[in-house]
Amino acid sequence: MKHIYPYIFLLCCLGFFSCDEKADGGFTIVTEEIVNVNGTRAIILGRILAFQNVAVQEHGFQFSLTADFSDPIEIKMGERSRPGNFVGETESLSLGKEYFVRGFAQTKSDLVFGNTLTLVTLKPSVERFFPITQFAGEIVTVFGRGFESTSEVFFGDTKAEVVDVEFGSQIRVRVPAKQGPNSIPLKVVTGSQTALAENLFRYPTGSYELLDIRLDLIRFRGNIYFQQGSKFFVGLGIDFRNNFYPEIYSFIPGESEWKPTNYPGLPKRKAVSTRTGFFGGGFQNLGISATYSSDFWKYENGEYRQITSPSFRFADAIGAEIAGNFLAIGGLLEVGSLVREYNPLLGNWNNLPNLPYDVTGDMLNFTYQNKLYIIDKEKILWEHDPITASAVAKTVYPSPFIKTVSDFGGLAIVKGDKAYIGMYNSVREFWELDLKTFEWSAKNPFPGEIKAENTAIFEHEGQLYFLRSLLFADYTEFWRFDPDGL
Repeated sequence: MKHIYPYIFLLCCLGFFSCDEKADGGFTIVTEEIVNVNGTRAIILGRILAFQNVAVQEHGFQFSLTADFSDPIEIKMGERSRPGNFVGETESLSLGKEYFVRGFAQTKSDLVFGNTLTLVTLKPSVERFFPITQFAGEIVTVFGRGFESTSEVFFGDTKAEVVDVEFGSQIRVRVPAKQGPNSIPLKVVTGSQTALAENLFRYPTGSYELLDIRLDLIRFRGNIYFQQGSKFFVGLGIDFRNNFYPEIYSFIPGESEWKPTNYPGLPKRKAVSTRTGFFGGGFQNLGISATYSSDFWKYENGEYRQITSPSFRFADAIGAEIAGNFLAIGGLLEVGSLVREYNPLLGNWNNLPNLPYDVTGDMLNFTYQNKLYIIDKEKILWEHDPITASAVAKTVYPSPFIKTVSDFGGLAIVKGDKAYIGMYNSVREFWELDLKTFEWSAKNPFPGEIKAENTAIFEHEGQLYFLRSLLFADYTEFWRFDPDGL
């Protein structure tokens, strides 16, 4: 009994499609399914229904812009003797059009058509491109739909080299040389259709100026730095001969020199510090069993004020000011994920939840809207809320790290809703991170001497200022960076 079930099913199918034509040879054509439509390309599934072998001279599909199939596009698939499904494909359709499609089969005496389906080919569209900022000669990937293999990409009015088109939805294109403004429209031309990207493509910007204001006979290592208003501060730490610096220097943009501030405490290296004037801990001397420096300070209103020291030791740790409080985090001497908070109004230290991983002072970090951001050794940028103890991975630093060579020593600072991050040890890459969208934009690479250690970074009136202690010269360079400079 079970052997007749397939025939009953076939009879039901024949009855269902009885509105379609039936050939003299005893078979029916069914236009079953539109499998895929993308731009000018379509894949259609058809089926020949019959109880026995068939004698088909030709079979395939017809596509037409009209329901009466006048002047159709025919996909011919040759002779056929057995019933079953068949798949046809065409890349000859026009973009953004409605098509009628049907299967057909030709016998010696009859031309049989299947039922009619409709499809609409996609208009090309650009959904996004990455990266949004790129150097001339490098690759940008455009994501969208409806891209033909012959698609062209334009940066402004300049036609670019298309490297490849994949699946009708991705185009890899080489950025042409800049011939006009830094921000220009990006468009994809497919056939007679044009798709424009919503965002402008941007060539990297950023200009560097070496200022004729340097710290002679000083090359900081393991130092601290902070900023209050328009005044910059840098000091303490050791030099390249392991001599301790007992002083902190200040600078005001527009002046011509760095001036000592008469720091009253003892020298120290690898102290924990904020960018705002809290600092303390660290080491009083060198060596594996170096003596801990327990004093903590706050620079405020032009003077140094000693504050209560925490019960835990912090050296080579991360410091941050969140909502007016001083956070000391991790480091080499205690639990690497430890977080302690100093409340300047109450003058005491509180315990906060630990971070989910260990940190040290060489991990780039910054604060934004009372959140702490840290780039770990795997290049992940984490957003931490010290109050709720939440940690969210936001993005990945886009440049490569070479372990123990270029995963430390970088710079990070916030200007408005942008963070400027990079210039890790022995590399020139500098990046702008949009803190609203977490999209990275490359800046022009640093042009100066690469054999140097970054010492400090500041922001004033839209410009960034940074110090670099040279390895092979007895002074510290002072640079100005304009993020939008050409």
